[in-house]
Amino acid sequence: MLITENHFTDKSFHSIPGYKFYHANHPDNFAHAGTAILIKSTINRYPLHNYVKDFLQATSIRVKTLPNEVNVSAIYCPPRYHNIKQKDFLDYFHTLGLKYIIGGDFNCKHTLWGS
Repeated sequence: MLITENHFTDKSFHSIPGYKFYHANHPDNFAHAGTAILIKSTINRYPLHNYVKDFLQATSIRVKTLPNEVNVSAIYCPPRYHNIKQKDFLDYFHTLGLKYIIGGDFNCKHTLWGS
């Protein structure tokens, strides 16, 4: 399950028995923005480095499947940043490797998509 806008800080805690919780907060550590991934504990996985910028927060994990591995990432782009450049997204995409699934809020009101 991908969760966007987790509204957590470094002092927040979340636990559901049988699940592992990974999250990335906004860099200012106030309870707004950020992302999270909630995944069943029996799924073979490990966390990747979070991508945390003012304009983009992402939580990423690598899920081990047979015969491959795939990176899963939850993304959130706060709406007040309307000048995210293509290079900003490419920098983030390059952290995910060749096989990845991204879900979340890319802030569809963006000139990069023609909005």
